[in-house]
Amino acid sequence: KQWYQRRVRGGQDSFGLGELGTLLHTEFHELRWKNLYWNSAYRMATQVRKSGWIVPMDEMAWTKGSCKKWGEGKSKCHCGYKMQNYTNVLDDQFVFLGPTVRAETVEKLKYALQSGPATTCYSRSGAKKLGFKCKNGCLHANSIIGYTEDTFLLQESYGKGWGAFGNGTWETDKDDQCGEAILQKAYFTVIFYDYDRANAYYNPIGVQQSKLHYLEYEAGLHFTEKDIQNIGLAKNRCAFLGWHCKGVLETANGEIKLISSVGKKGKRNKKPLNLVMYFRKKQTVIYLRNEATKTYLTIKMKKGNPKLVMTNLKKAAPFFTSYGRIISYRYPQYHLIDNRLVKIEGDIKDSRNIDQSTTWALDDCNLQNIGTGKSLDLEEVTITKKKSTTIEYGVAGKQTDMNSDSQRFGVGISGKWPLVSSKLGRALLQDKKTNKMTFSQPGGKTKEAMYRWNAQQILSSIGKPFDRNFDMDPGYFEFSAEPENAVVPTGCKLVKESNKASRLVVIKKKSVRMATGVAEEVGERWTLQPGQI
Repeated sequence: KQWYQRRVRGGQDSFGLGELGTLLHTEFHELRWKNLYWNSAYRMATQVRKSGWIVPMDEMAWTKGSCKKWGEGKSKCHCGYKMQNYTNVLDDQFVFLGPTVRAETVEKLKYALQSGPATTCYSRSGAKKLGFKCKNGCLHANSIIGYTEDTFLLQESYGKGWGAFGNGTWETDKDDQCGEAILQKAYFTVIFYDYDRANAYYNPIGVQQSKLHYLEYEAGLHFTEKDIQNIGLAKNRCAFLGWHCKGVLETANGEIKLISSVGKKGKRNKKPLNLVMYFRKKQTVIYLRNEATKTYLTIKMKKGNPKLVMTNLKKAAPFFTSYGRIISYRYPQYHLIDNRLVKIEGDIKDSRNIDQSTTWALDDCNLQNIGTGKSLDLEEVTITKKKSTTIEYGVAGKQTDMNSDSQRFGVGISGKWPLVSSKLGRALLQDKKTNKMTFSQPGGKTKEAMYRWNAQQILSSIGKPFDRNFDMDPGYFEFSAEPENAVVPTGCKLVKESNKASRLVVIKKKSVRMATGVAEEVGERWTLQPGQI
């Protein structure tokens, strides 16, 4: 990790990814040691993608030489399951994993190393006699952690004190037989920043340091000294502090500061200004618009007690979503539970303590692209198997029709979720053989196709987005402040994840309530109108 940080300056400086690559590499060795070998080793990346969980190395039982025990008395060892017993590294490192792909070229490998290590394997048998450090084969696995102009840098698995550098690393020429062998078997997992969880992005801005005001520790605000260990972690925490945090600064002496505000006037100085660079936060928010009343949800705070009322767009309250919760931007200590704002217990981003009864989903939504005027819709698909032909439904983009039941879908607020057709009452499934996506009956060789939000885009589980016409883009997710393929959930029922019959409604144009079953004279349709602050 030290070589990687020094030579490449990747992940941890940007988003706090440093430990992630090391864990991927470590788990690769563990799997290969158990004779699962090359291809099977990448089941680990698939498992992380499915579970959304990575255990820190210092909590793994084998690092302590014995199995960790949970509970009292004759408690059994739990090594590798019951994940809630462990910390989740991804709570601090806001990423999700895409597919594992082959590096193929030096340039592609260099690009991959900006986000974390790549994994490779090789053989050492007889290589010394040929004058090389390794040769083609797959008898031993390492991580490629960086590069110089002429060499690859690799991390061995023989301990921190191994090797000529005394830190467990070694290097080899790129262009010799060993370098070619390493490149031939070099694979990396595509890593994406999780904007859905953080709901913020940052731009470097020059400013007089005297204009910056720093955020002080305050009871109820969720941040500690741990959150300002590096720029990446500080950005991740700042995203959850809503209105209170405007950005992040690394001072000349290496201190990390959270910015509470930026003054309009600095000290008067006729000399040329010495500007400092800080990362200014842009928070991506939503405004909850009720379609029946054409009004917006807002918050009135009276003597420390928040109350939800309806208002016009100018006075609308901004919210952000994370871990399935709807959180107030102005009062980020509070999130929406039923028709009330309630203080968040514990660390706002500790996934082990998320009460699933407090999370939300969107039901019966029209998913539309405002720019193209198209919405996601059902489309007939002909499926031929052996001698039989059947008609199923897939998805496509069609002209928006708010009255069309075929343009209504159930989706999640955040995290991974299945795409459920309201008309068919079924989730979109992926055929494991052909990869075709249809709303067929569950069973056979199919699995639920999982999706997620990321910076207003809808992505597949491996990071491929729907384009502006709702075709699946052949490329991977790319961040944009104003993506042309942004999707707006329109006319949705805002329902509890644990009980989708229970939904947020507006009664008599102003009273915010929860309703179940059939309710008359209520506004039950909401649009999640996007915005940035």
